[in-house]
Amino acid sequence: MTSDFNWNNHSSCLIALGILLLIMSIPGSTAQTHNIVSIGDIVLDPGDSIMVPIMISNSTGVASVGIKLSYDPEIVIVTDVVQGDITGFFGLDDNSAENGWITINAFNIGTQMTGDVIIANVTFEAVGNTGDSPLDLEILAMSDKNASDISGQIKKGNIQIRSSASNDTIENIKSEILSSSSVETVPLDKKISGFGFFISAGCLLISSMLFLINKQ
Repeated sequence: MTSDFNWNNHSSCLIALGILLLIMSIPGSTAQTHNIVSIGDIVLDPGDSIMVPIMISNSTGVASVGIKLSYDPEIVIVTDVVQGDITGFFGLDDNSAENGWITINAFNIGTQMTGDVIIANVTFEAVGNTGDSPLDLEILAMSDKNASDISGQIKKGNIQIRSSASNDTIENIKSEILSSSSVETVPLDKKISGFGFFISAGCLLISSMLFLINKQ
């Protein structure tokens, strides 16, 4: 008994598996989920104030950071800024707070931060009767303890003045930042297990096709 080996089917299977592996290995196919500088969304009554954290989520060894915070001064102004978790040095330029922006610089000497880090706690005062203002963030600098640059990304916030504000607190806003659906972290073990699943499925498919071909 002879069997005819169908090279066309076998080759097609290998090509499909190769394309799948190539797509999965393309750099940048997943969004960056570390060193995210963010501020939450806030609701205030006219004339009220609230303290809000500016955070680095999932930091990967940040020793120094410089940021600029911008907002609409007809809606809110910054009235106070308190040092966060980076305690080596803390610098604040609030000379333009009434014009709608401030800059913050903080660094540690010889140590660096990992995990979720509060850069500063910023107090906003509602000066408008109603309206919205974006809370824009810009990373001016970010580096590790060896002064090597670190890449990061921004998650901006918003502040709304209305007659009946929600009961936001600093812990509520911090929780919102860390649990936001707009930023998704994929654990390494899930990436590996997902990759292994595709490899196993591809090998099983090839084995099944070779078995059927050899039986012909």
